[in-house]
Amino acid sequence: MLSVARQKSLHDTLVRDDLASFLSATALRFDAVAAAAVLIHFGDLATILQSVANILDPGGLFAFTVYPNDKGDRLGFGPCINPELANAGCFSHGSAYIEAIAERSGFKLLEQGEVVHEFSAGHIEMGLLTVLQCR
Repeated sequence: MLSVARQKSLHDTLVRDDLASFLSATALRFDAVAAAAVLIHFGDLATILQSVANILDPGGLFAFTVYPNDKGDRLGFGPCINPELANAGCFSHGSAYIEAIAERSGFKLLEQGEVVHEFSAGHIEMGLLTVLQCR
């Protein structure tokens, strides 16, 4: 994916690294961070959200998608509700859990709602889109 992105010459910087390591070590600052189908690979999002808040300028935006957990536990996270995705190591997150973690990490919730996360082989997997603003 990085080589394809490099060929398009649309990015100022491309980095190959573990997300948590990069966020905790970078001196770069950003106006916005987008993470589509990334945070589904993390259970507890507290460290990630705090790390993103640390690299965003005040007023910066963080937009991301996760698999929703509201049918299970709005206040928590756990293995993805879809057994196939859970077996693949994916997590789902409750909307209230995300709101609480975001508030503690210095974000203001701008938007949260259901979206199509992926469409594969005639099956739609719904996701939860969240847009946060750094205070």
